[in-house]
Amino acid sequence: MGVTNGVPFFPATDGVIIYTATSVSPSDCPLTFEVTVLTQPTVTATVDPTEICFGESVVFTGSGAATYIWDHDVVDGETYTPDEDGIITYTVTGISADGCQLLTTVDLVVVPAPDITAELDTIINTGGTVNLIANSSFPGSYVWSPAFEVECPTCPVTTASPANDETFVVLFTDQNGCYAYDTVLVLVNYIEGIGVASGFSPNGDGINDILFVQGYNLEAVHLQVYNKYGERVFEASNQGIGWDGAYLNRDENPGVFTWVLDYNLVDGRIGRISGNTTLFRYFLHKFYFLQTANQSTAFLLLNGWGVRFLTKATYNKGNFPVFQTFIKNFAYI
Repeated sequence: MGVTNGVPFFPATDGVIIYTATSVSPSDCPLTFEVTVLTQPTVTATVDPTEICFGESVVFTGSGAATYIWDHDVVDGETYTPDEDGIITYTVTGISADGCQLLTTVDLVVVPAPDITAELDTIINTGGTVNLIANSSFPGSYVWSPAFEVECPTCPVTTASPANDETFVVLFTDQNGCYAYDTVLVLVNYIEGIGVASGFSPNGDGINDILFVQGYNLEAVHLQVYNKYGERVFEASNQGIGWDGAYLNRDENPGVFTWVLDYNLVDGRIGRISGNTTLFRYFLHKFYFLQTANQSTAFLLLNGWGVRFLTKATYNKGNFPVFQTFIKNFAYI
């Protein structure tokens, strides 16, 4: 059977095998004995998944034996998080019920995690704006959250104007699908500011056309506007809805109106304030220019009203006089 005395021998098969030893001395009797060769386990090893980003977990599984002993402190069938990146070889020893052992290996690819930095932790006043800046040495994409608070949620550099203290999180994902994140803490210095403009001009030029409730940290508002006769010409309970100067589908005449504002602040406080606002309706219809020996006088015809401007000096540019100084007896908005 190829057995040599004193030399290691590996049986080719398992089972009960009879071996006979014969002495070189004619006086010695042959020695026969049985050897039971147990079946060696066929051990295989797998890892799922086979490639991960650093910081993620996998599960190593052995098969073909009764019990398994892994290196790297791996426990068979349980989640495991590698503490290094690169191509790592893991070895498992499979042990059969009879105590026979066999080794096998499996490789795991751990992709390095990208770096990410975000700045700057800061304090702003109510209504203020903060710069949010993220940077990575890896190519990839950025996503800020909460997205509704950020001007551009997918830009590495953006701005935000939180109403309350907020922790902004930026998630960076590289080309391998690996990710990292960092945070920016913004504290908001609470400032109470509530009011209504002292005047507005609903003439359709897109500037100061609507009378809105102005302020920060308002949880609820109720604005009422009254004319000089005590009639309520406008009412709204939404800060985003303002008065356009009309009442019963007709434009109100220029004049002074009284407003009353009830409000609830986000910190639970409530209050009522009131005041006056002036409605202006200035539309330029005609322009007149007079030149005398002592001074120049210009007239504007606004809604049929003549408004006089006195100028110290004038000069002509093309066909139009250019005024260097004004204004007298005229409210400009």
